[in-house]
Amino acid sequence: MSTRGLIEVFNSKNELLTRIYVHGDMYPDNGMMCEVSRFLSKRLLVNGIPPDGHFDVVNGMDNLAALIVAHLVHWNTKEIRRFSNVKKNDLAAGFVYLYPFNLDIKDTDVEYIYELHPMMEEEKLVYPGGAQKVLDVVRVVAKKYEWWDGTGPTDVFDGTLRDFTKQYCKI
Repeated sequence: MSTRGLIEVFNSKNELLTRIYVHGDMYPDNGMMCEVSRFLSKRLLVNGIPPDGHFDVVNGMDNLAALIVAHLVHWNTKEIRRFSNVKKNDLAAGFVYLYPFNLDIKDTDVEYIYELHPMMEEEKLVYPGGAQKVLDVVRVVAKKYEWWDGTGPTDVFDGTLRDFTKQYCKI
């Protein structure tokens, strides 16, 4: 059985920007959040795209959410190709979905929820002087949900993405 989960991305006003459902491997130890950390590890969180490149920055938390979705769809496609020997040059359906904000978590099959919050106002991240490493300025709040046994959410982690990576990931 897959360990399903959500990645919720918030802006600096603590407004929910997106709710990303991931169909498997959402446990903390070397799960999909570690893949997300790997993907973001060399990127800077900025406000505005610098003139010298688009590939080493994340332009705000809304762009962070979009890049996470794109990366996970691409990652899943590579995995399907690897295990099924499919040669199609297309993206695979499934594995990653966007869930509505008004969905009650109790009506889902998620086991983990990871909230991603910026640790500073995004307006202050103007490139180059304000740019910060994503791993250092994104806070992860992780919870384990076990609705089936009535215990509800249990706190798993609260800290920077870098600290999450150090604790749970083999990068």
